[in-house]
Amino acid sequence: MSRIFPDPLQGRFPPGFAKVYRSFKGLSDEKIVVWVSLPFAGEAAKGPDFLVVVEGSGACLVAVSEMHEAGWEEATGQSLFGQKREEEPGSQEAGGIRRFLEIARGKEGREEEGKEISHVGGAVVFPNIAEAEVRAFYPRESVGGIHFWGRERLGGEGFGGELRRVAGGEIGAEAVAFLRSDFTPESVVPRSFSSSRRRLFRGKEKGEEKPLFLDYDQEDWTKRKLQLSEEGEEVVVDGEAALVTGVAGSGKSLVLLFRACVQARLAPASRSLVLTHNKALKNELQSRFGEIGNPQNVRWATFYSWLLEEMEGWGWVAKMVSYGERDELVRKGARLVYGKLKPSQVEFLSEEFDWMQDSGLGREGEYLVAERFGRGVKLGVEERKKVFSAYRGYREELAAVGGEDWSGLALRFWRGIEAGKIGLKRYDFIYIDEAQFFAPVWFRAIKKALKGKEGKIFFAADPTQGFLKRRQSWAACGFDLRGRSTRLRKSYRNTKEILEFAARFYRSRIGAAEDGDEINLPGEDEIESAPNGAEPHVFVVPGTADEIRCVVREVVRFCSRGGDAGDVLILAAGKVLAGTVLDFFVRTKVPARDAKKAGEEKGVRVCGLDAATGLEAPVVFLVGAASILEEEEDWTRKEEQRKELKRDNTKRLYMGFTRAACHLVVTWSGEMRLPACMSAATNCEESF
Repeated sequence: MSRIFPDPLQGRFPPGFAKVYRSFKGLSDEKIVVWVSLPFAGEAAKGPDFLVVVEGSGACLVAVSEMHEAGWEEATGQSLFGQKREEEPGSQEAGGIRRFLEIARGKEGREEEGKEISHVGGAVVFPNIAEAEVRAFYPRESVGGIHFWGRERLGGEGFGGELRRVAGGEIGAEAVAFLRSDFTPESVVPRSFSSSRRRLFRGKEKGEEKPLFLDYDQEDWTKRKLQLSEEGEEVVVDGEAALVTGVAGSGKSLVLLFRACVQARLAPASRSLVLTHNKALKNELQSRFGEIGNPQNVRWATFYSWLLEEMEGWGWVAKMVSYGERDELVRKGARLVYGKLKPSQVEFLSEEFDWMQDSGLGREGEYLVAERFGRGVKLGVEERKKVFSAYRGYREELAAVGGEDWSGLALRFWRGIEAGKIGLKRYDFIYIDEAQFFAPVWFRAIKKALKGKEGKIFFAADPTQGFLKRRQSWAACGFDLRGRSTRLRKSYRNTKEILEFAARFYRSRIGAAEDGDEINLPGEDEIESAPNGAEPHVFVVPGTADEIRCVVREVVRFCSRGGDAGDVLILAAGKVLAGTVLDFFVRTKVPARDAKKAGEEKGVRVCGLDAATGLEAPVVFLVGAASILEEEEDWTRKEEQRKELKRDNTKRLYMGFTRAACHLVVTWSGEMRLPACMSAATNCEESF
């Protein structure tokens, strides 16, 4: 089958245009690819409607005339009382094709490609006029390089043959790329973030001059069922949701960005909301969004910044307790039930309380009958009653200090919405990146922000890099994604060596049978197609301070040899460690900054591992890997807890490894033995 973008079209279109679109869809020739010109608000004079690229044959532009028989007779002087118009039928459409080609050919820097663009064919189609009538007026096959076709030319596979004939002379890939960049500028990927590999490999790659685009799978999801400004109210989608998933580096965040930008431009009166789960990712995406159009009808927020803004004026203020304070409050609240608690018991109860609140289970009756998906430790009714008593005691301790925890705040937010006390601003479109980290109660609140039945919600998620928070299925969160999920398979970020390293680590710890989620690990063919690069490095050092000194030394060496500090991302196992890393850089001449803070300042980015999803860099250092895996050796935990922790830690580290495009350096300290899957990596004194 041929490919056409977008597919399907959404909304109402002129009948002639719709007929031609259906003819393109009916083609079985896999070598024909068709793009539709999208009707962006405020666009200049009408140009061609379709760009057709035929592999091995060339390209052509097609414009559609909506002229009917009466108009044709008047334009050609055939009506009884009519006079022939000064403009010949189809002249406006032909003029649009010629203007487009003239502009494309004449742009600066296209000397050679401009000559090839001159050979691109053009056709004006009259889907409401018989071929015989068109031929009677236009006896020659083409006029000034433009063909004129009647409705019979659209039938069956003969249409594909006509397109091949008009596409005519073969043109080079560069000319096709420039043609596409002019016809579908909304699909051009800025070089500044198209691939981290390009920022580090300074030598010019072959074809670097030509524009870069979303690949066909990415563009398909970006443009599927777009809503148009005037026709949007005619479309009933019943709260439709769609998901894009895929291997690390396949462009999930990228297509979400492009989708949001294209949709906002098509419907400028609409309102869109983009949500992430952390500030670093929100800042990164918002910065990139500014490079692809930055329409002003799009709002950016983390889930909690959106929540706090929506709750403003509700009249409730509380102190958000730190994690350390919270652990102490859990101990106090559970003392009457369990006595003195071990650290592993405090950790279990804290996680259980979060799970309860994230699932909307703030009442005992709800908790006693709830299915505890993915909780690892099974609890009977009597055990649950004890847990809930401890939870009640914890909530009393929180109230005594006038505090709240984050999952409790989200539950409080949902309860306020549910009771009608909080009125949300409504959005036509909501986009959620790294949706696997969103909790069920978050989704309930977000759904209430959609504008009626016509509102749409879109997710980008990868369970391999994390997990759908609290192990809930999409269906359990209220979303029917059957037939609405797209998987992107090709990684555009990582080298072959980094993909192999990350996949080997994942598979050595989690088998397919153990993982209930869809595993988006790259296949052998996908790994083989990735470019070659340096082997990942693993530095084994005595202690944590040695890890930090090692990383700082390597970064300084990298920059002294001409490397750009902005190409480096340091991921630390925890917020405290990330802060310590930043403190060490103060003593050097290399600028460093917290990745969570927005700003124009350049330098090395430092981030906690759990806030790194969606980020990427040519060079990544991961500090504290051993401290993460050491948690699994705590034998005071139950076996189910350790198994669940191993699963989560594997996903966290896999995500961290795949942030690196070209160079990955992992530091390792402590008494824990280096995993066999890591020992195969290069272990040397210098990484650059």
